[in-house]
Amino acid sequence: MRKRPLLTIAVANFHTWLQSSRVLSMLGCMVFYCLMQAVVDHSNYALEGEKTLLFNVPELLFLKLYSSFFTMGSLLFLVMVSEIPLRYAFQNFMLVRTSRIKWTLAQVLHSAAAVCFAMGILCLCFSLFATFYASPTSGFSENALVELGIVTEDYTIIPLYIRRLGSPVLACLIAMLPMFFFWFSMLLLILFLGLWNKPLLGPVLFGGLLLFSSTFMVEALPSWIPYPTDFSSLKAIVSDYEGHEWSRLTAVLVGYGIFDGIMILLMCIRSRSMDTSCFSITS
Repeated sequence: MRKRPLLTIAVANFHTWLQSSRVLSMLGCMVFYCLMQAVVDHSNYALEGEKTLLFNVPELLFLKLYSSFFTMGSLLFLVMVSEIPLRYAFQNFMLVRTSRIKWTLAQVLHSAAAVCFAMGILCLCFSLFATFYASPTSGFSENALVELGIVTEDYTIIPLYIRRLGSPVLACLIAMLPMFFFWFSMLLLILFLGLWNKPLLGPVLFGGLLLFSSTFMVEALPSWIPYPTDFSSLKAIVSDYEGHEWSRLTAVLVGYGIFDGIMILLMCIRSRSMDTSCFSITS
């Protein structure tokens, strides 16, 4: 604890969080969701008269990451992290044994680990299910189809600026960045509100925002009003910036970095004067 307090506290939080019945239930839902997505892809992308798909596994995974596994993926993750910061008695013990700033940074580290874990589960499960039907080819399948004149660029599914990368694996890594930062920023805001003893406000707020586009007419909003889901996935970020996709993505990632840095700073300031009585209750 004295040598590596940040890592010790983060690991303890992650281990306790992972044993929560809520997290285990959502992990089961994620596995089933990935299975359903693989079944849908088989019906959408299967070659006529063939059992295999047009795309290989990295391409299929990219199509999911391109949309951040859609709204359902974010909602499942939101339910998983709705208890953060964890209200367990050992938090008081950790607050006594280390400084509040280090304790807060450990919560941030735990949040990043939770995001990586959830994304890893989604990617791993979907890839495993997609293996049964995916094409055994490598690279981007549509490049060859365009060169042979079988399809035109207007009818391709994977955008040209992505296919120019040459590697579907690299495309998956790039598509992971907006998804990670959107989930991480969402979790930082939930954690920040939790430090103000408003643990339910964050999940309710983000749950409403994620479902807003499906419930209300978003098109009625003025175009100059930014909406959180406009930054939730690579597809949403670059949708209106054809020809300037990489500069747009870079600008959004820099914005995420600034926002997250400000949130962490505010949490460190808040932790110095926060009420820790909520951590005295054993859950």
